[in-house]
Amino acid sequence: RQAGALAVAAESKADKKHADFERLIAQRVAKAKDGIRLVGNMSNRRYYDYDGAEADEAISALEEELSRARERFADGLRKAAMREGGGDGGRR
Repeated sequence: RQAGALAVAAESKADKKHADFERLIAQRVAKAKDGIRLVGNMSNRRYYDYDGAEADEAISALEEELSRARERFADGLRKAAMREGGGDGGRR
């Protein structure tokens, strides 16, 4: 009976962690998209003066950060799969 209670507690903790992820990922992705849109607004030559190298540097910086985030998610999934002993990325 105690093993069953532990399994329920572990599942409840996993459910909370996933709910936290869903709530925060939506907020943070929306904020990132807004920031990227604002950077894109700076392409308006009527209000801003820049050269190609400056534009490329800005876009490259965004792409590098996105690449780092992608790799961190992949690392997290690999680590979870190793802990769980399966290939589902740790999701139940």
